Amino acid sequence: MTSSMRLRAIIFCIIVYICFSSTARGQTEEKVVLNIGGIFPMTGDNWNGGEGCLPAATMALDDVNNRTDILPEYELKMFWNDSECCVVHCSTDVYMRCL
Repeated sequence: MTSSMRLRAIIFCIIVYICFSSTARGQTEEKVVLNIGGIFPMTGDNWNGGEGCLPAATMALDDVNNRTDILPEYELKMFWNDSECCVVHCSTDVYMRCL
């Protein structure tokens, strides 16, 4: 496994941790809010695939939130940022959001 793949795996694990650790509890609403973090390459020199990935992720969250047979007690909310197609920028952003 290359160092780039390891870094991507670590970033994925951090995002999953953030998703499950930031669940809002004890709200007056009947649904529990589950915050999901997304980092998409919207700009940058290498690949701006986030232009397609972000709308797809948003549509997927809308689909899950609108169905009653998938996570009926939860409302998914996504917070995202532009990774600028740069591993350093991406990992720094994830680190700063975890503080």
